[in-house]
Amino acid sequence: MNIYSTSPEIINKITAFIRSISPAVALESISINSLNSQRIYPQSDGDKLSAGRGQVVSRTSLIIDESKMQEGKLLETGISPNQPQELKIGIRNLRFLSRIAVAQKLSFEFPYHEFEIDTDISMLVLGDSKTILPVIPTEPS
Repeated sequence: MNIYSTSPEIINKITAFIRSISPAVALESISINSLNSQRIYPQSDGDKLSAGRGQVVSRTSLIIDESKMQEGKLLETGISPNQPQELKIGIRNLRFLSRIAVAQKLSFEFPYHEFEIDTDISMLVLGDSKTILPVIPTEPS
């Protein structure tokens, strides 16, 4: 679910309330810059698996704070002379969060393939405007 037109104070109150009633809560604040520069999804380099911040246990309430979201371009992983490969992860981060929202799948990335496991994660997206994630938008009255 997406509740938009929410102020930072309301986001803090909603987050505090959910923390008081839910056994596991994860808060992820996202912006174009953070999506492009901070990996959320778990990834393997072939030898070891590195957890991502979005790798949470089933039955977690995942709160996405989009209050710092601005216009910009999400970048795809790849070789570019202008940016190191590890910084070009925006689209993969968005796809990771979208798979949780739409299909309840947690994606793991390996060098030559990706696999998913079933999960049970409740997602609430809060922010100033409608979300970029595929969830149901609701404007408070």
